[in-house]
Amino acid sequence: MSESVKEKRGSPGRFFATLYGPSAFFLTACLLFFRPGMLNAEASETVEKTHLVSVAYVSSGDMIGSYHEMKLAENGEGEKKKLVLTVIEAERHDTERIEKKYKKINPDALSDLEAYFNMTGCYRKWKSYRQSEFFALDAATDTISITFSDRSSYSISSTCERPKKEASLFSDVYLFLKAYSVKRKKAHLTMESAKESSATYTVKIEKPWMVEMDWKLHVPDSTEDAPFSIVYSFQGRIPGTSSITITEKERSGKKTRHRYKLTIDRDYQVVIEKK
Repeated sequence: MSESVKEKRGSPGRFFATLYGPSAFFLTACLLFFRPGMLNAEASETVEKTHLVSVAYVSSGDMIGSYHEMKLAENGEGEKKKLVLTVIEAERHDTERIEKKYKKINPDALSDLEAYFNMTGCYRKWKSYRQSEFFALDAATDTISITFSDRSSYSISSTCERPKKEASLFSDVYLFLKAYSVKRKKAHLTMESAKESSATYTVKIEKPWMVEMDWKLHVPDSTEDAPFSIVYSFQGRIPGTSSITITEKERSGKKTRHRYKLTIDRDYQVVIEKK
């Protein structure tokens, strides 16, 4: 097997693809789009697990009356349900608020953000946080609000004192939401397998909220002298470092793990390095 890592300026274990035969790939594709929160309780019933349905970030209250809101939320019902980012902005208190909507959102964005909030679990204690004694009266106050499918909701203000594990909370959530309103470059990672062999690639990202992943499978036709290949694409959402492990399983049962380091900067650029 050969690998090529392309470093460009630029989710987790639920992604995998099997490189043999159209039928097997169809089955794999079906599994890819199966959401973990959906359980088949009975043949004709589907039970939905409580999940995050909206996240809002609002900044307002400065001396000129500016307003900035970003809200990522589910929109629609059933198969038509999609994620929409709504951005509302006004430069001053006497200017019109302008609204924009962004609909090309990764379908796993909210579940990845929910994993981020569950990393600390602190949102359950937000109501008990004390207000800081020191903050600028003429500066904007930022507020994060999250809502779950069971209608439970939590919010926190930037003027609250937070524990160290939530030190970057406001920056992280702001950049995560903003990512879907700007253009981001992609970093690519290609895995190739011999044309006559078969292999299954399972991908696991250490911190899935930091990057979003997509992939494309290239299957050569009968006249093409080329290997099977999967091209993974990564786009940054939260700055920092994470790791990715790609487990290659051959038909014989042999497993090989390929590990990479992902580095994301504040401009959403991703760099991939082999460990």
